[in-house]
Amino acid sequence: MQLARILGVDEKCLGTEIDPASWLGQRAQKLIRIYQYLSARAGNDDAGVSQWMRTSNRRFGCSPRERLQKAEGLDEVMAYLESLL
Repeated sequence: MQLARILGVDEKCLGTEIDPASWLGQRAQKLIRIYQYLSARAGNDDAGVSQWMRTSNRRFGCSPRERLQKAEGLDEVMAYLESLL
């Protein structure tokens, strides 16, 4: 499952409560912030967010969705979006 790969956990962990102060909680919060930032930039248009996530990005050499599935990808996508502020 993509979410488990992005968060770097086993799929079984997704059905449990996540402590916001834990490593997993911090990663989940970054993913939420990425979505919130993209949603605001796209005018709350989920199709626009989805398109950005699927489209190849020169900074990553792949789509942001693909990049997020690598260990350091969450931090890289977050840093890229923060650099646009």
